[in-house]
Amino acid sequence: MGIKDALLPPDQPRWLTAAFAPALVGHGVAGFGLYWDIAWHIDAGRDEKLLTAPHTLILAGLLLIAVSACAGLYLAAREGRRLPRGLLAAAFAGGMAVIGFPLDELWHSARGRRRPSRAARYSPAHADTAMSSRPARISVCGAV
Repeated sequence: MGIKDALLPPDQPRWLTAAFAPALVGHGVAGFGLYWDIAWHIDAGRDEKLLTAPHTLILAGLLLIAVSACAGLYLAAREGRRLPRGLLAAAFAGGMAVIGFPLDELWHSARGRRRPSRAARYSPAHADTAMSSRPARISVCGAV
């Protein structure tokens, strides 16, 4: 068994491997970034800029989930298969979660960063990212 066979088993469709393996890595990266971000905020308080190290990991993981879902959709369409609904949902939800990052920056720029208010903590962009990231991860698994 070679590396190619280990990475792309012959009995699995290419779209499945292209979508699931990178999304699994993206899930781990985003989860690690999320836990680090919570600890970061406990220790340091509010962020002064958007792309801190934990936010970068969260964003990279969510991007990897969305891009892997899009790659799976592309390969499924190329093979003439019906598009997996789980991957459609993952691509949409992952994209929505990624869009939440610049929207969050706009929200905190307009409302202020240092005010420890509910408006700062529970911004619409936080809700968008939180409500979109979990379905993105679950949908990829549902496509399997």
